Amino acid sequence: LLTMEVTPSPNSYHEGTQMARYYQRVLAEMDTLAGVEAAAASGAVGSAKWEIEGRRVPAPAEPRPAARAISARYFQAMRIPMVEGRPVAEQDGPDAPRIVVLSETLARYYWRGSSPIGQRIRLGGADSPWLTVAGICGDVRDWFGGEAEPMAYVAYRQEPPAAVRFGLRTV
Repeated sequence: LLTMEVTPSPNSYHEGTQMARYYQRVLAEMDTLAGVEAAAASGAVGSAKWEIEGRRVPAPAEPRPAARAISARYFQAMRIPMVEGRPVAEQDGPDAPRIVVLSETLARYYWRGSSPIGQRIRLGGADSPWLTVAGICGDVRDWFGGEAEPMAYVAYRQEPPAAVRFGLRTV
């Protein structure tokens, strides 16, 4: 797995749609390289605030997800399994309904014994859009402590990050 971080110039890419198109072009080029199994992109988005529709706001001591905007082949490139539902896909563009994929640990904590698929969450404040839970993925472990990190993954074409880390998984 080869990774590299890219921050497009804000002078050239000052709108989210411009950044998303740039990331899309780079991913398309990477996919044509010999020996590439999957090209992917991810970048941090969101805030520490989050809520589940129809429930109380989580208490400060409760888990809060780190939010990452990802490309359609991210889970394949990072070898993160889908546990339930579906991953972020190419059709999750700016005009499509907004979706989110949650990590297994986060889903298990807030939906004990039931499935969050089809439920809605919001990452950020009251002016943030509602996202429908489309899938549950395997956990990613913290590099230092080995603990499962609560994660929420959104489509980068719906929420373009200011910087991304591209990943190339080779055969």
